Amino acid sequence: MSQPSGESTLYMIGERPSARGTLEVPTEDGDLEAWLRAQEKAPRRAWIVAQLEPGVGWGTLIDGAVRFDPRLGGDGLPLESVLEARVFDQTTELLLWRGADARLRGRWRTDGRGEPVLAMDEDWYLWGTRAKPEEDGWMCLSEDRGTMLRLPLAPADAAPPLRVVVRHYLKTDDLGMPSFEETRFVALKRADGKLLEPGAEPSGEGET
Repeated sequence: MSQPSGESTLYMIGERPSARGTLEVPTEDGDLEAWLRAQEKAPRRAWIVAQLEPGVGWGTLIDGAVRFDPRLGGDGLPLESVLEARVFDQTTELLLWRGADARLRGRWRTDGRGEPVLAMDEDWYLWGTRAKPEEDGWMCLSEDRGTMLRLPLAPADAAPPLRVVVRHYLKTDDLGMPSFEETRFVALKRADGKLLEPGAEPSGEGET
């Protein structure tokens, strides 16, 4: 999934323990919710961002239940529609992607365990200069260039600019020069810098 906008801010570098591994390929006739319930490494409360054929959508995972943009995949989120998906909290990310053979593959990355690895954090700014609640209670971020993104946020949390905190894991070559090896999503951040917790679900009632 590409960077949400053309702007970013780098703000931390250091070493931290981190572990990674591959995931069993999910079946194509299920949905993301059912698959996540079978994954012992799945976070209890997490954000979901998924790239589907119609576009990119957001959702949440709360105690095994997936709530996703009803204009795209809807609750549960059928796996057959997923091109790429990230399920993440501040400790763990589960990543799914569709390969050239059209099969889904996966990997997990968990911080706080494993070998120390050099890491760098960065804020990626989401598209959207205006936030407006819609009739189904989801918040719509939009801007004049025509981009639109819907998120399951309370109005007080949706004021732009919103940011995604991403973590880049680095490796060094024989000369000691670092380069990016892998990137994961870590958190969603409000305009004032506060990290947002998944679970402030849409009310189902829009505002005028």
